[in-house]
Amino acid sequence: MRLGTSKKEITPNTPIQLAGFAHRLNLVEEVDAPLLLRVMVFERSGEKVVWFIGDLIWWDQVDVKEWKHGLSKKLNISYSSIVFHATHTHSSPQLNNQFSPYLGECNKEFRDKVKAAVFEGALEANQNLTEVQVFRQSGTSEIGVYRRKKIGDSIQMAPNHEQQIDKSLELIRYVTKEGRIIALMVHHNCHPTVSDAEAISPEFPGYACVELERRFHLPFVVYLQGMSGIFESKLLTLLINLDGAVYKSLDHMDRS
Repeated sequence: MRLGTSKKEITPNTPIQLAGFAHRLNLVEEVDAPLLLRVMVFERSGEKVVWFIGDLIWWDQVDVKEWKHGLSKKLNISYSSIVFHATHTHSSPQLNNQFSPYLGECNKEFRDKVKAAVFEGALEANQNLTEVQVFRQSGTSEIGVYRRKKIGDSIQMAPNHEQQIDKSLELIRYVTKEGRIIALMVHHNCHPTVSDAEAISPEFPGYACVELERRFHLPFVVYLQGMSGIFESKLLTLLINLDGAVYKSLDHMDRS
């Protein structure tokens, strides 16, 4: 199998609304950390698959259909072999106009920037295909906690340490014949939210990828989000317990 990768920055250049919280309606220009679009092109026996993993809350279905048709023609890849995935960060701008304006309004300039990154990233990844072997490891992670709890007669958004959750963690390494890791894929189920601050951020999935790249001298790490709706980060639980509210800054977020 051959693999090609690309990373494109998609951080907005102008003040913009963020998606994810109805109480956060101001235009935001502070950037805690850049937003990235990571692209992977897989090729085996002449067939190709393309994955786009964005530091976004979600994608827009209409855009995805349009872009997939364009990518299919440009790269000569089957429409069904093009996959769009989001880490679900709540500190990125809105791309979808089908939600309430309270969750952020779609910004055309940002949408156009993401579209350009999609096409440029796909072409770039498609041009640097390298023969790889694939190695998979399975383990567990203690980062998550169930985020619904019965308090009195109601079910509330609160950490529930007594409820069992899926702690499974999957690591997939893509290694050249010389033994060099050119990509690492991390798959886990955990809501990424660690802040409702008025600041742009990839939240913990993005920070984790950058830190793994730094710590292990890896060129490309990507986080695949799982079924995370009922799980949240224990980091958020800790900060809520300390401050009585969602933490307002990621400046002091521990790298662990």
